[in-house]
Amino acid sequence: PVEASSEKVELRIVAGNPDSKTTFTDPAAEDYSVIWQDDDKVGLFIADKTANAEAGLTRSESGKAYFLSKVSEYAEEDMLYAYYPYAAAAEGETVAATAVKLEIPAAQAQKDGFNGSYNPMVAVPVALPAPGTAIEEPLKFRHLGAMVELKINGDATKHAGEKITSVSFAAKDGGKVAGEFSFDITKVTETEALAEYAGSSETVTVALETPVAVSAEGASVFMTVIPGSYNGVFTV
Repeated sequence: PVEASSEKVELRIVAGNPDSKTTFTDPAAEDYSVIWQDDDKVGLFIADKTANAEAGLTRSESGKAYFLSKVSEYAEEDMLYAYYPYAAAAEGETVAATAVKLEIPAAQAQKDGFNGSYNPMVAVPVALPAPGTAIEEPLKFRHLGAMVELKINGDATKHAGEKITSVSFAAKDGGKVAGEFSFDITKVTETEALAEYAGSSETVTVALETPVAVSAEGASVFMTVIPGSYNGVFTV
């Protein structure tokens, strides 16, 4: 168990330059970038000293974005582990870096096109600099979800007046495509593939906040699922 020090120090981690959370690259089309939002928070663990500290986004006068947190005193070269999005522990619950609870929601919403907010991420562990020194190199986050882009089109004449309001995927044979899962964030590396993990839901539904008319040009609907190979049915 972590016995947090009563002495707290400030830890600043640069969020990205300029503010990029992540970029999904489609070689055949374009990059889909996701920007850190002001209400984004990450969770931090430091060696055996700090457990699940909340780090919120803050901006300097120049506009540079940092994650800022109060953590227990630490030493240079202590290992920092991080994940996104931050999840507070329930009363009496012990949160360990080896069993962080993350989730790919079974119910997702799409407002304006691409949305990467449903994709939880874990950072490659880093050795901390001397206390009092900001971490100026952004953490390297790795995705735990897989992004699916669905191009949906139809004959506007046959479907006059009809609109796409939601898209669902239901996996067959017990496949778990979403839901809550436990993940060991201490095992993340820059080179090795992430371990397999399982959720709790066999379905994912994306609701369009603004329904899109059926057209020959088609519309893109984006869905986040747990990486894997699935058999199942899409319903529009």
